[in-house]
Amino acid sequence: HPWHYYDLINIDESEHENADLSKKNGDFDTWQYPWRSKAHKLVWRGSANGGEMLEYNWRYFPRNKITSLAHKHPAQIDAGFSDMQVVNEWMRTNQHLLKDNFRGYMWEPDWQKYRYIGVVDGIGMSVRYAGVMLTHSVAVEQASPYYEWYYRWLEPHVHYVPFKYSMSDLVEKVKWLQADEERAKAIAYNGSRFMQEIYRTEEV
Repeated sequence: HPWHYYDLINIDESEHENADLSKKNGDFDTWQYPWRSKAHKLVWRGSANGGEMLEYNWRYFPRNKITSLAHKHPAQIDAGFSDMQVVNEWMRTNQHLLKDNFRGYMWEPDWQKYRYIGVVDGIGMSVRYAGVMLTHSVAVEQASPYYEWYYRWLEPHVHYVPFKYSMSDLVEKVKWLQADEERAKAIAYNGSRFMQEIYRTEEV
């Protein structure tokens, strides 16, 4: 997908593909947001999309579910909408149902202030997945019906942490990461190093 090329162009140069990258990779504490300073919770920001919301289905869209979980489990999840991209008449007249979940836009480098970053489907696959894995935070990825070219090489609990499409185990997975800091840091490191090997502008 061409988004991958555009995404590579937009990745913060201070954190990716510069002359000092190999030195930064060797020790996470030399990066812009050192591991020790990152918040101990999962962050997610994105558009309130996923398809055409209607009265009978809006609660079940993945992005609506993660923002709902954030209200119930603030010690584990910080999730919110940045905007709405797919708007029909029902959504226009019922935006009050989502208003408590709008948190404003968060630039990608700011995701790195958190140890765990959620990867959640929208209208299609989350094109941010590869970018998240380059942040030296843990990519926590929702099981998805979509499939991209690099998925086959990623190993769960080695390069990323998976959770069910239903999100029934998401809070449990974040608590597991919070309880084992060294394991979490190793997954973040493995994922970042591996993605840098296969996801460079020239290769994409």
